[in-house]
Amino acid sequence: MEPFLSSAFDYQFFHIRPATNLNYYLDYATTYAKLLARLAGSNYDGIIVWNYYYVPIIAKRKEKRIVDVTDITRPITHNRLAKGLAVDIVQDRFFQAMDMIIVQVVEKIREFAERYPGVMVRYVPNGVDVNHFRPDPGIPKEYDCCFLGKIEEQYHVTDIIEAIAISGVKALFIGGGRDLEKYREMAGLRGADVTFQGLVPHEDVPGLLNRCRFGLQPAKHGGPLKLYEYLACGLPVISRQPGDESLREGIFLAPQGTADQYAEKLSELSGMSGDEYEGLSRMCRKESLGFSLESMGSKYCEAISEVID
Repeated sequence: MEPFLSSAFDYQFFHIRPATNLNYYLDYATTYAKLLARLAGSNYDGIIVWNYYYVPIIAKRKEKRIVDVTDITRPITHNRLAKGLAVDIVQDRFFQAMDMIIVQVVEKIREFAERYPGVMVRYVPNGVDVNHFRPDPGIPKEYDCCFLGKIEEQYHVTDIIEAIAISGVKALFIGGGRDLEKYREMAGLRGADVTFQGLVPHEDVPGLLNRCRFGLQPAKHGGPLKLYEYLACGLPVISRQPGDESLREGIFLAPQGTADQYAEKLSELSGMSGDEYEGLSRMCRKESLGFSLESMGSKYCEAISEVID
């Protein structure tokens, strides 16, 4: 969002890097010190933070205070007990002091509005680079489905590997993670036809997505950016969450996220005729255009303008 904020406001972006890289908690202590030093004697109209841990620093500031919670949720990003408790403490003690909370998951609007009365809660979905993520008809479809993301247990990868084995489809997994080898072995034992591409440069992702017919979005929590990246490439998506409520086509829900639910949807979509698929793919691309970086950047700045004149 930096380019959009810079064009709309007299905006300064401060990327805080740790001074050590020796220990997680020591590293955060150094970034705390850097932020405090930056704010000392400053005269800003507003401060936006994208990290829960910096919220206590701005809670007593005189400026307008905005926290963008993005897709940071306790079950996913903060799965370790100590970090999860830290998030809970920050929310319980300091979020009420904010002037605005920006969420990127529609389900969070009511939760935060009820939990923090008097604080503005605004919903701004993820923005996707629709010029980078786009259909490429020159790339043949080699795989029935793909998964883009971290190959880790907390992202419910087990269920989709089981579903791939049950439905007999061919899948491409794009991404790395600490459980990659575990799931590579599991796929082999289950007889799931999965190619593990591993971690790839960002610029290579659209080309890989275009080799697939459908996308898989198993994580129940977190911002749905990958869902919009699938749609931008013309891929219908099997997802545990609907994404934005304005989406009407291309999202096939597996709300419980069970292997049987995924397998049912995979079998249903794999049975589509070529003409049916092409029509649905065009609709997916069309719907993704409403979530372009430009559209969401404008919406983001409009939200901030509500608290910063």
